Amino acid sequence: MGGASPPETAEIPGGNGLIGTNRPELPVDSEAPPRRTRIKPFRIDRTTVTNARFTLFVEDTGYVTDAERLGDSFVFLGLLPATRRDDMAVAAAPWWRVVKGVN
Repeated sequence: MGGASPPETAEIPGGNGLIGTNRPELPVDSEAPPRRTRIKPFRIDRTTVTNARFTLFVEDTGYVTDAERLGDSFVFLGLLPATRRDDMAVAAAPWWRVVKGVN
C-alpha cells in the first residue's frame, strides 16, 4: 500500500475468506450463495467519519451529497416523530422513509 497509515486508520492485511450466506434476507443484493474470495489489503478508518473530517473533505473537494443534490434523503422510521411517519415509504424496506429537505 505504500507509505505509513495515518493514526486514525487501520491496515487490514487482506486474505482468503468466504462472503455470502445460505439465508439471504435481500436476494436482490446478491447475498447468496456463500463463496470463496480473495480480499486485497486495504486501509479503513478506525471510527465512523466525524462531522469535522467530513467538513474537511467537502471543503477540499467541493463534494455535494445526493441528498443535497436531490432535495431529499432516506430516514430510518424509528428516528422520525409520529407526525412524520406518513412520509413516502420504500416498498421493499418500509422502515425507511423518503423525507424532503433532509441532508
